[in-house]
Amino acid sequence: MNRTTKGFLLTFVALIVCYQSALSQRNPTETLILKISSQKSDWMVKQKIDSLKALMDDQFLFIHSNGWTQSAKDFFDDFASGKLVYTHIEPMEASVRIFNETAVLTGKGNFSGTVEGKPFKLPLIYTEVYVVKNQRWIWVSRQSTRLP
Repeated sequence: MNRTTKGFLLTFVALIVCYQSALSQRNPTETLILKISSQKSDWMVKQKIDSLKALMDDQFLFIHSNGWTQSAKDFFDDFASGKLVYTHIEPMEASVRIFNETAVLTGKGNFSGTVEGKPFKLPLIYTEVYVVKNQRWIWVSRQSTRLP
């Protein structure tokens, strides 16, 4: 292999590495949404209702994998009564897309807990929607589907 070919190949490989690195980097807003979602999962397991209330919009809608829906009020009533208890949330992967002042997070994870005292353990794919309201990100919706 001559010198020109080696130089071309090295330059080509360097460009590919730089391009892949640029694609894998998240912008600060995506990183923030991932952090918020992770904190939210921790708060759900630890039942930090005040923290969840500060994050959640009054018009929040949670659509569970079995079709059960909860408003923000339902969510907190069910937490307070013990109807729904999360014992473990293990996010496996997540990505975020930003559309102006809306963030759409999609992820996969394992969720465990109890509903009306009956245990559940579910592998789920889910979508969470966050919007900017009063200059901060708030959680407005979540929908989940059971993975096979």
